[in-house]
Amino acid sequence: MTELSSAVLGIAALSVVGRCLLSWFPPGDLGSHRPSEWCATWAASYLLGTIAAAVAVALGSLLGFEFSCGWILAAGASAGIARWLTLPAALVPRHEVAVEAPRAAARLAWVLAALIAILAVWRADISTFTDRWATDAQALLSRGFSAGLDGGSAGPIASPPIDSAAVAFAAFARGAVSALAARAHAFCCMIATLILAERAMGVARRAPTARRFLIVVLAIALSVVVSAEDSDLTLASLFALGLWGLISWTRRADRRAMTLACAAFGAMSLAGASGWLIGPAGLLALVATSARPCRKSALQAAGGGAALLLLWPLAAWRHGVAFIGEEPLAAMASQWSLGGETWLAPWIAPIWIACGAAFGPALGRCLRRESAHTPLEDADRARRDLAALFVLGTALAIAVAGLLALVDAPVMFAAKAWLPGLLITCAPLAAVFAARGLLRGERQP
Repeated sequence: MTELSSAVLGIAALSVVGRCLLSWFPPGDLGSHRPSEWCATWAASYLLGTIAAAVAVALGSLLGFEFSCGWILAAGASAGIARWLTLPAALVPRHEVAVEAPRAAARLAWVLAALIAILAVWRADISTFTDRWATDAQALLSRGFSAGLDGGSAGPIASPPIDSAAVAFAAFARGAVSALAARAHAFCCMIATLILAERAMGVARRAPTARRFLIVVLAIALSVVVSAEDSDLTLASLFALGLWGLISWTRRADRRAMTLACAAFGAMSLAGASGWLIGPAGLLALVATSARPCRKSALQAAGGGAALLLLWPLAAWRHGVAFIGEEPLAAMASQWSLGGETWLAPWIAPIWIACGAAFGPALGRCLRRESAHTPLEDADRARRDLAALFVLGTALAIAVAGLLALVDAPVMFAAKAWLPGLLITCAPLAAVFAARGLLRGERQP
């Protein structure tokens, strides 16, 4: 019972820190006090809190001060109090877009996705005795420094701080890291991924029932990689936040969404080695597909995201440790993919099959010219978000091909070692792209 209460308090503390920081972001849609927005606000706040904790670890390693959950919580609370004292903040226009009301089947799909997440986390094989994650989190909790900079065979690139910092927060009240703290963090990341991916589809105005059943398929794909040792689930949650921000920015010019997207893409280097492929690709897609009058602000936000990308390498340089060790391939490999379990493929494949089926229709929508006689639904007239998804996917494909060409190992072995983890990390992109290409737009109520 002590472990459970500690995990709940730690998750709540991270969420509060993230929500207080979110209040200082530019005005935007996310963060509304309407009950229907609470889940999305919590998801973004929790991920922003984990980013803040990871940044504290990296800055502490770089500048020479110790990590402390108490100090981070105090700083977050101070930011929230300062925001409250300086109210009112900038106002956000509240002329909401008319949306199609979800039916009972859509609500049932959400319940099914949540049950899949609960079952996956409950059945996950998480041990505090054999894996490195427990050592890293306990080092942060008890001694205030990161064990990820000890220069192992794969280098610090394989031990970024975001998971260990989040687990340390989940174990903060108890004072000792447990498997339940890791399960709580994994569950929050999985639920946040589903919420934010569904919200991205909603901003793109896809049919509510169909998009939520697509979220069930995404939950099935994510359920096979719930672990504390690998960062695939954390990377997927940050990718989902970045995708939501990218689509909200390109469709609605939401500055808060744009800033959150840059923070998510930039923080991916603090979550896993694959973040070095996805983060820069996301920042590039956001800047490249921004409208010309908004490109300067997009460049400034992307610059902040790029600064986040460099924090962990600078911390390694500060300690005189080679950022990439002697086994660079091991830095990107997931433990579950190295085991060779062939039964995983049927669970991961459906979301990517849907993504492949959506390529032709999505390309047709993106290239189609409008005329006075073109019968387009209002939901399909905006196409800049679709162009952003194409740019992001293309940049990722080029980065993966380039890395495979540079890796000093057989291509098939490299693909087996880390491409399955990359497919899971990019599963939110596959889900959103499939929704954008295959699903009909929302009907006017």
